[in-house]
Order: sequence, then C-alpha cells, then structure tokens
Amino acid sequence: MNVRDFKALSRDVLFIVAGGTCLGVGLKKSGFTHKIVIAIPIAQACSIAMARPIIKLSNPIVLGSGLLEIKQILKPGIWIKVDSIIIILIVGMFYLPLIRI
Repeated sequence: MNVRDFKALSRDVLFIVAGGTCLGVGLKKSGFTHKIVIAIPIAQACSIAMARPIIKLSNPIVLGSGLLEIKQILKPGIWIKVDSIIIILIVGMFYLPLIRI
C-alpha cells in the first residue's frame, strides 16, 4: 500500500480498522482476551440458533416484493444452519482443548 492508496481509502474504513486495532490491543493488555476467545464460539452459535426467514431486515423486504416465498428462503436457510452447527461443533472439539477449557 502506497501513499496514493492510503489517501484513496475511505475514512469510514480507516476508522473501523483503527478502532478494531485499538480495541484488540486494549483487550490484550487488560487480560480480557481469554474471556472473549470463549465468547466467540458461543456468540456464533447464538447467531445461527434461529432458523426463521424474518431475521434480517432485507428478508421482509424481499418477501414483501412477492418475488420469493418463505419456503424458498427457509429451505436453504435450514441447511446453512445445520452446516454451521456441525462446523461449530467440529471446530469446538479441536479449539477448546487448545485454550485449555
């Protein structure tokens, strides 16, 4: 990345990256990182826990347009949820022993 690329970078992106970096450094220095590492798989599992078609704001808009029906959204959504749960369980079996839990 050169100076021209940096100047072309959106200020919003710059603040998000810098803020995330500062937050990461602060968490690491405070010792809170270990608790965050445990919370990440839990948060991921919670985010896939509901297999409903009205979870995101865009879904009701698409359904309201009449272009898709609920079953067209729900069918692939359920498979994505099942796959995600399996992946979290498999990763958890190898990940949690590494952090000694």
